[in-house]
Amino acid sequence: GVLVPFPPGGAKPEGAEEAEAEAARKKAEELVIFEVGETVSVKYGAEWQDATVLELSDVIVKVKFGHDDSEEQCAKVNVKKKVEPPEEVEKLLLFGDLRGRLELEMSIMQLVEKKAEGYCTKLPDRPELENVKDGIGLTVLPLEKDGKYI
Repeated sequence: GVLVPFPPGGAKPEGAEEAEAEAARKKAEELVIFEVGETVSVKYGAEWQDATVLELSDVIVKVKFGHDDSEEQCAKVNVKKKVEPPEEVEKLLLFGDLRGRLELEMSIMQLVEKKAEGYCTKLPDRPELENVKDGIGLTVLPLEKDGKYI
């Protein structure tokens, strides 16, 4: 006999429709949607160059390259969303008693905040240090620009 993917008579096997729907959903997720004005990476020769999307169609994307302001029409398969490199960070280890470590941490956070405003507000909460009943704890309060409590 010959193996066929569907039984004779055109009936689909059990679960085939669900599998097809799942495959279509995965394919739709793989499609990348670009917007006009978005910064993207475009394969030009063997290298990826930064460019800005000018116009879109089903298969063609018109872009303007950032390095020489030239415009080019590219196939969508050669265009991808620009991926920002992860922010480089270094670990700083603080030693000593809890009070000394917290004081030093606050001083360092103040210096970091002066260099990169808003950075420390993005740090995750530390519930293990909040509202400690016995000993030292840490409570974060929002301040206005001039250092007044809101």
